[in-house]
Amino acid sequence: MPESAFKRLSLCMIVRDEEQLLPGCLESVRGVVDEIVAVDTGSSDATPEIVRAHHGLLLRRAWQEDFAAARNVSLDAATGDWILWMDADERLRPEEHGRLRRLIERNTSEDAFLVPIRSDTPTGAQVTRAHRLFRNRRGIRFSGRIHEQISPSFARMRAREGPCADFTIDHLGYNFTADKLRRKYERNLKLLNAAKRQDPRDAYVRFCLAQTLMLLGNAAGAESEIRAALGQVPFEPISKRLPDDIRAAAFNNLAECALGRGAPEEALQRCAESLGIWPKQVTAHLVAYRAHQRLRHAEQALQALVAADRLLDQPAAGRPAIEVMVDRAELWSAMGQSQLQLGRPAQARQSLQRALAARKGRCERTLAALAQCAIAEEALDEALRLANEASALAPENDGLADLTCFILLKLGRFDDAAERMRGLLERRPTDQILRRHLVGVLAKAGRPQEALAAARVAGGSSPDPRIPSL
Repeated sequence: MPESAFKRLSLCMIVRDEEQLLPGCLESVRGVVDEIVAVDTGSSDATPEIVRAHHGLLLRRAWQEDFAAARNVSLDAATGDWILWMDADERLRPEEHGRLRRLIERNTSEDAFLVPIRSDTPTGAQVTRAHRLFRNRRGIRFSGRIHEQISPSFARMRAREGPCADFTIDHLGYNFTADKLRRKYERNLKLLNAAKRQDPRDAYVRFCLAQTLMLLGNAAGAESEIRAALGQVPFEPISKRLPDDIRAAAFNNLAECALGRGAPEEALQRCAESLGIWPKQVTAHLVAYRAHQRLRHAEQALQALVAADRLLDQPAAGRPAIEVMVDRAELWSAMGQSQLQLGRPAQARQSLQRALAARKGRCERTLAALAQCAIAEEALDEALRLANEASALAPENDGLADLTCFILLKLGRFDDAAERMRGLLERRPTDQILRRHLVGVLAKAGRPQEALAAARVAGGSSPDPRIPSL
């Protein structure tokens, strides 16, 4: 462990049967934390030995179905000046160790920092921000049986909250098998229902319960709990309103539920309410984009993407605690396809080229859209090159093969188009429409005997040389 000339950092954890994930977590903090404190709540595997092998302090405590109580045991034993809390399925990025050390060693005023946590969830990548780094003060303790929070104690202690940290924790907790994930969600559901029975007026418990129900596929139950968390259910008052950024996330959840019910107009209303509460967020704009797409509002869909893109260019300060993780390449590709749909090939080309430049590898969907831009601009040779490149990346994609055939026909290369179509028919032998198109292409290529034979196979009459093609 390193010796810090200024501030000591304690890693605090609770663990149980984590022999698969724990080594990676502890390796990720090697060289940046000065102390490891792990509370074991009943492991039957090698977890205790792994903690000791990393020179950690191991404390044993029987599981009482209360995450906050177990975490507070680790805080009570920590001796560092600062606390970083993590779980076994989380990782620090080694290249960001220096940022973490600088944050605590140069800080003279703040007591706690929000830390971005990146998760790959079943519905896509997401970034949440939570108070994972704070001073080791006796009054700063967790509360909440599940989805425990440290921030409520800050108000009691008059703790000073700093800006969002510039390092990230990567969360692997959704990268499990479907069975393991379901067991995790069902465990959480049991604890959250117990917390709800204990205090049905706790808006945050109702909100967290809704998230778990959504993950379990119970959209109707989730929607009911979200409305309760927002204080919208008659005769079910809440004791304290959710923080504004969590309220905004709740309205985004309602928008997702509305989309799931086939109600895009309602989804747009919920997105507008979310943005009214917390304007500086990306999530509501992306949900609105999907709603506009459902309604075939091409211009509005594009504007939703543009608004999200502009926000991503701004500093992260002021972002909500829960936010989707946006792949800029995917965003620019969607913008390009929307611009292409609106008949703006020059703008589309610019967006799509940005998407390609941002990717580590080539993407057939983006290349195909660029090919369509080239078609719109009558740059047919370039269109063919792009379509061929896209087809090489996804040789089984019939849509790309169809696009290549279309470009060959536009170029008047009927022989090449006919050969491509024959290749497609090997994969789609029952496609009579394609066979009839082949008849017309062979006729245009000046191959009447082959066209006649193809017409017989297609069950049609003898082809006229003027038969239209694709």
